[in-house]
Amino acid sequence: MANILYANASKGIIYWLSVFFLIMSAFLLRPMALGESFTILSIAFMLVALVCFFINNQTILLNTVSIRNLAIGIYTIFIWIYLVIQSICFGANKPHYLFSALVTFTSVMLVYSLILSDRDINLKFFVFIRTVIIFFILSYFTTLIVSFIIPLDHMHLFDIKTSSTVDYSDKWGGVYFPLTPAYGITKILGMPFFRSPGPFREAGIFQAFIVWAYFSIRGSGKREFCLRTVLILGLFASYSTAGIVIFGLTSTVSILFNISSAVKLKVIFKEILAILMVISSLLFIFLYMPIFGLIDKLGKAQASVSDRVEATYNGLLLLVNNPLGIGYFNSNDPRIGVNFISATGLIGIPGLILFLFLVILSIFLLHNKKQRKQYVILMMPFFLTALFSQPFIDAPFVYVMLLQSINGDS
Repeated sequence: MANILYANASKGIIYWLSVFFLIMSAFLLRPMALGESFTILSIAFMLVALVCFFINNQTILLNTVSIRNLAIGIYTIFIWIYLVIQSICFGANKPHYLFSALVTFTSVMLVYSLILSDRDINLKFFVFIRTVIIFFILSYFTTLIVSFIIPLDHMHLFDIKTSSTVDYSDKWGGVYFPLTPAYGITKILGMPFFRSPGPFREAGIFQAFIVWAYFSIRGSGKREFCLRTVLILGLFASYSTAGIVIFGLTSTVSILFNISSAVKLKVIFKEILAILMVISSLLFIFLYMPIFGLIDKLGKAQASVSDRVEATYNGLLLLVNNPLGIGYFNSNDPRIGVNFISATGLIGIPGLILFLFLVILSIFLLHNKKQRKQYVILMMPFFLTALFSQPFIDAPFVYVMLLQSINGDS
């Protein structure tokens, strides 16, 4: 009996070590703030998690989750093999970036697809990610409220200086008590205001995960209402125009997917119109109200939009002139690839087809229509953000989000 208890206790400890190291590795991957500087450490953590996982699981159950996850993982690695070969064929300006990305994606997709095949670990992992997002939102408002009493400089804990944030030195203001990264610090009427990037390198990335977290909450009780309220506040704390628009679009799709066919078209129209009116009103109030004037006060927001538009245009022009692309990391213009549309000039039409098939694969490997609808709602913030706003192609953690288990998997 004692041996059985000891064996069960040991198995439990190893199980939690696997979960712990997997979560630790996740926060050292791009697009996290520490992702570029600590990727090697992340790989080390995920390998420890994999060893712990295999100790507890001598065989991998080939259920629908694991088959789907392995298919997504292997196919993603195949995409990066193509990108490496394509870039080499066109000169490979930065071969070290290419092979580093290939090693990272191979490690991440194999390890995560295997470990997240365990339904229990999958659930705990993504619930923890959501919990961390909520924590950073609460930390932001704690810092903001306390800063009205105690000068923000007195709450400074440390600075984040990575190869990624060097380019954002005019936006990053360090990390403040209790654990709040400040992005785009400005003063309004003498009081400090700043955007919340959460654990990510940019506030524009944080918004996608906030919207995902909002729609990942199931149920309609008081607890769920409170969590959703915090997440809505966090969305405005990111001061992301794209986040507001993406939330509105995702809400509309969610309503369309979940409304019964018996409901009249007039009711559907009213629901969508109500959402759009609320979103539009909030967007105007929080971005253009006379006292705050967040777009102008935070600075460079207009420049950011024009830069993205120009980079998107240049990327499409590059695609027209080079249908096969010029190779990822091969552009001399650092703005090319600022979003997926812009990056098509680098990856070419074959790369575009490969990524589109990844999206299709991740949807249709789900078990039924209900799961596919739920999955589309959850992933829509990432698809839209990648398409128009952020360079997610070489951000491994975004691909990990494809591996989440949807209710009803068997």
